[in-house]
Amino acid sequence: MSMGCTDTGVGNVIVKELKKAGFMAALIPISVLEKIKEIYNTYAESENAPFSTREWFFSKQPPDLPFEPQSFLVVAFQSPGGEIRLRYKGKDVLLPVPPAYLDESVKQRLRKILDSAADGFQLAEAKAISLKLLAVLSGLGKYGRNALCYSQEYGSFCNFDAYYTNIPCEEKAKPPSLMDQCANCGLCIDSCPNGALGGQLIIDVSRCLTLWNEHDGPMPDWLMPDIHHAAIGCMRCQEVCPANKTALKTKKDPLVLDEAETEALLSSPPADVPVDLTKKLLDYGLWEMFIPLAGRNIKLALHALEAKG
Repeated sequence: MSMGCTDTGVGNVIVKELKKAGFMAALIPISVLEKIKEIYNTYAESENAPFSTREWFFSKQPPDLPFEPQSFLVVAFQSPGGEIRLRYKGKDVLLPVPPAYLDESVKQRLRKILDSAADGFQLAEAKAISLKLLAVLSGLGKYGRNALCYSQEYGSFCNFDAYYTNIPCEEKAKPPSLMDQCANCGLCIDSCPNGALGGQLIIDVSRCLTLWNEHDGPMPDWLMPDIHHAAIGCMRCQEVCPANKTALKTKKDPLVLDEAETEALLSSPPADVPVDLTKKLLDYGLWEMFIPLAGRNIKLALHALEAKG
C-alpha cells in the first residue's frame, strides 16, 4: 500500500523511526486542505455526511501556528478493543469497549517518540479535521462501507493521530477509496438495528448508537431499549466485518470491576465517580471525557440484558 510522502529524505527517516516503534506513518502536503474542504463542502449539507457531523471544519485551516506548516504527519497504530468484566447481582457480565476509546496511553508514547524522531522540526496536533479522512488521503487506510477507516494491518481496530508539521513534502494525496471487499458485502448494513448504514459511505449519524452513547443528554424515544450493549460506542458493524476477522482475535485483557465498584459506577452522578474508580478506568486507557458517561451506558446495557433474560 502506497503511503504518502515517504520518499523524501527527512520524511523517510521519520517514517522509518515510527515503524520501528510499531507505528505506521505517512506525510501528505498541507495543500491537501483544499481537497478536504471540497469533501466537507460536498457533504456538509447532507444529513448523511460520511466523514463528519455538519459542525466540523468551521475552524480556520490551518490554524495560527508558530511555524509555517508544509505537511501533515499522519500516524496509524493498532488499537485492540477491550472489555469491562463487571460483577452485577452475583454474576459476571462482559461489555465491550471499542478500540476508539482505548488509545490515550499509546498516544502519549507516540508523542515521546516524535520528540526524538522529528527533532529539529515543528509539530502541532491537527484540530477539527477527521483523522479517518486524513488517514485515507495519506494512503494509510481505506474506508469501509460503515465509514470507518481500515488499515491493511489492523482492520478497523486501529486509531490515528495527525500533526501539522514544517517537514517538506510534495507528493499528492490519495483519493478517498473504499475497500475492495465492501463491493459485494453488506454485513455491516444488516447488523445495524437502527438502520444507520446505507449505500457506499452513507451513514445517518443521527441514528448511530455511538453518537448517543457519547452524548450526555437523554436517549431519543425511538431508540429501542434492547439495543444497548457496550460501555461506550457500539461494536456491531465491526464485529461482523470480514476485514476484522484477524483483528478480532486480539483484545486487551478485561478491566475487572468487583460488585462494589460496579455499584459505585452505576449509582454515582456523572461528575462524582469515585477518584479511585476514575483512576482505574483511566489506567485501562479509557478517555477521561467518556468516564462520566460510562455508568449510564453500562446501566442501559445491563437493563437490556435483563430484559432479554
